[in-house]
Amino acid sequence: MKATQHCQIRQKQRNISSPVITLALSCGVNIKNSDKIVLRKTEVEDIYSSLLKLIKQLERS
Repeated sequence: MKATQHCQIRQKQRNISSPVITLALSCGVNIKNSDKIVLRKTEVEDIYSSLLKLIKQLERS
């Protein structure tokens, strides 16, 4: 997906970093009847869990 101009304006207004936008575009869900994409709580928890597992593996190495 591609970030819309509206998305870029909101990103600047809310000081949201580009990696967060990229993450939302790749893992987010479209909202019905809208061009908005959101990260749901379960998706954020899954990403967080995966990152913690990766960090633990790297620490063991």
